[in-house]
Amino acid sequence: MPKVGRPRKFKSPAQLQRAVDKYFKKTGWTTRTVLTADGKNTKQIDHYEPATISGLAVHLGTDRHTINNYKTRYEPEFFPIIAACRALCDQNIEQGALVGKLNPVISKMVLMNDHNRTEQHTLTGGDGNDLTWRVEVVAPKQGGTNPKELENKASEGEEPQPVQLIEPKKGTA
Repeated sequence: MPKVGRPRKFKSPAQLQRAVDKYFKKTGWTTRTVLTADGKNTKQIDHYEPATISGLAVHLGTDRHTINNYKTRYEPEFFPIIAACRALCDQNIEQGALVGKLNPVISKMVLMNDHNRTEQHTLTGGDGNDLTWRVEVVAPKQGGTNPKELENKASEGEEPQPVQLIEPKKGTA
């Protein structure tokens, strides 16, 4: 059966490694020449270029899915190269966010979406057991849901009255 699909861009792991090395050499701190606000003069500025999987894909002239294919579908010799790239990008994003050079929210999003990271929240009580939740739905004494009316009643010192009380059993929060 004949092979289907476009031929691989990198025929050997050594060829891929050379291209990857070029990308990582251009990331990090660089100095750029930019125009000043008047548009006539130039100045040198320090610029931080983070290493990312998307940036690597653009540098290689491909996309992130193809990079994943080199990691999973092609010869096993490609796997350590792509795995090392992912680890370097992880480290670069983490460090950039920690030292304030990269936006922490964007860094978190990239790590969760591109690097298979997850976020986990565990809530326990002071004794280490599950929390017991108490939800109380309240309404004003004399009815009415007009926000201005509620505000007036609150400023007069009236307390809202409980309408419904829900208390789940321990461990069902």
